[in-house]
Order: sequence, then structure tokens, then C-alpha cells
Amino acid sequence: MNGLLYKDLLNLNPTMKYLAVMALIFCVVFIPMGNELPVYIILIMFGAMLPTTAISFDAAARWDKYAVSLPLTRREIVAERYLLMVGGICVAGIISLAIAIAMTVLMPGEGIFLPFIDPLTLMVMFVACGLFLGSIALPLTLKFGAEKMRYIIMVIALTPVVVMLGMTFLMDLSGTSLAAPVLMPVILGGMLVITAIVVFVSYRFSVGIYAKKEF
Repeated sequence: MNGLLYKDLLNLNPTMKYLAVMALIFCVVFIPMGNELPVYIILIMFGAMLPTTAISFDAAARWDKYAVSLPLTRREIVAERYLLMVGGICVAGIISLAIAIAMTVLMPGEGIFLPFIDPLTLMVMFVACGLFLGSIALPLTLKFGAEKMRYIIMVIALTPVVVMLGMTFLMDLSGTSLAAPVLMPVILGGMLVITAIVVFVSYRFSVGIYAKKEF
């Protein structure tokens, strides 16, 4: 498992450097405007898409055909993809949390969500959305391949954003505050439970899909 993860990280190293530059550009452009949302989106989305990128590299090198001859089970190969996804999203969440904390100190009262939700709660919500996104994309990538998934992934990536903005809009109409001390734990707990279920179901589907693949 550790060797698989190390292999993917080595392959993804140039991609992650490129993504770091893109994230920095987004920070420079959007944060001074008080709009931190695109920065969080691109960080979480990149973290969620790391396994898809790794799968595309493996497909180009026909690595899976070699992998099935190694003393590895297909379940372990799939589990490593999910570990990569969770790790990438958590790192993205930590970076986003640092940005959010910096914004609350240097730009108090600014931001789309920050005036209403504390940084830690906000990042937990974004990490949950990222895990949800990755859990949908990963089995579809294993089933159809990374190339066919490019446009589908872009549509999927917008789903958590639309859900969060829609939730905020509906609460504004109803006069309910996201920061309500009773409501926020309920929303956060519900998101975490649903995300955990989705990740587990996604993993089981992915194991089944990869077990049936022929290389």
C-alpha cells in the first residue's frame, strides 16, 4: 500500500506543482476582492481529482496490466486510490483553513461565508463536499476511464458548490441564519454522516468494478 501511494505521489509531483501555481494565482486574484470561494473550490476539487489523474497516468503506461502480476490484491489497489483521495482533500482542507484564518485576521467581515461561519466549520463542510465529489468520480473513472470522465467530472465538481449556494439562498429567504447555534451542528453532523455513507458505498462499488476489469 505504501509503495502504491509513493508511486502515485511521484507521478503526480509535476501536476501538483502546476496546481500549486494555479491555486496561488487564484489567491492573488480573488482574495483581495473578498471572494474566497473560488480558492476553496479549486483546492478541494484538485484534491478530489488526484486519483483520476493518477488513473490516467497508469492507463497511459498500461500499469494495471503489470500490477495484477504483483503480490497485490485488487482491493488494495482500489483502497490506495481512496487513501490518495482522502489525503489530497485533507491537505487541501488544511491549506484552505489557513487561508480562511488569515482572512478573518487580515480582512475581518469579508468573504462570502466567513462572516457567517467560523473557518473550521466551513472547511469541514468543504472537505465533506470534496469527499462526496471524489466518491462519485472515482468509481465512474474506474468504469469508463479517465478520458471519458473529463467533462462529466466538471459537471460533478459544480454540484457541491450549487448545493451550498442554494442552501445559503434558501436560508436567507426563510430568515434562518447559517450560524444559528442549533442549526449548524445539525447541518454539519448530517453532512458528515451522509459523506461517510457515500464514501463507503463508493468504495464497495469501486472494488466490484475493478475486480471485473480485464487488462
